This record gives sequence, structure tokens and C-alpha cells, in this order.
Amino acid sequence: MTGGISISEDPSFRFSYGADGAGPFHAKASDTEGKVFEKTFSGEQS
Repeated sequence: MTGGISISEDPSFRFSYGADGAGPFHAKASDTEGKVFEKTFSGEQS
């Protein structure tokens, strides 16, 4: 996803993801200073 919106300094995002055996889910974001934040979730239901 590419976005062009402004967000707060300490944002919180929530969303639902139904893996259905599709494998891991990888989330990645970068800020205007070039810092990259990313995490991979297993995709397994808990």
C-alpha cells in the first residue's frame, strides 16, 4: 500500500487479516526521514 497522508508521531493501526492458509503476512512502512519499520506475522490463527 502506498499512501500520501499525514499521521501522528506515534500512530497506531489496526486491521483484520484472514490468512486462510495463505502463509505469512509482511507489513512495512517508512517515514519521511528514511527510517523503515517492518514485521512479518506467521499468518497462523491464534
